[in-house]
Amino acid sequence: MQSNDQWALHYAIRGESNNYKAYTNGKITLLEDGVCIWDPNIDRKQGHIQKNREDDLIAAEIDELMIAKIPDFDTTPPTAPKNISHSKKDSKLTLYWDASLEDTKGSWVVAYNIYLEDELVGQAYGTKYTGDYTKKGKKKFEIRAINASGTLSKPSTYIVK
Repeated sequence: MQSNDQWALHYAIRGESNNYKAYTNGKITLLEDGVCIWDPNIDRKQGHIQKNREDDLIAAEIDELMIAKIPDFDTTPPTAPKNISHSKKDSKLTLYWDASLEDTKGSWVVAYNIYLEDELVGQAYGTKYTGDYTKKGKKKFEIRAINASGTLSKPSTYIVK
């Protein structure tokens, strides 16, 4: 049984090469029996890919990708976040920073730990964190990137006055 999801994933990983041809700026009509009709003369900003090789050859590559060895997680720390800034509104404080880098194969930054006065106060999955802070006075924040293996970066310290 074929799966369009697997073909789409294969295309996303391998690209057009010898396997596919991409068609864009047309219209796809899905018929009741599941057949798709492509009309390149009506631009609905839709697209599709057409297989250029035999199904069994592409299926063999998909199988290889799906059962391939999972890369070992890298335990090298990612870079520390940089260029931290903040904004305040009412009792909310929002921290912003540039994304940490992780160039090692088998590793990627998955989150950021946010510390206030050395206590973990939250986690962000992007480069922004908003929290409730009503305490007056200077506050010391630290932000540390976490990669897929759970390895933390060095802390980046930021003082809010």
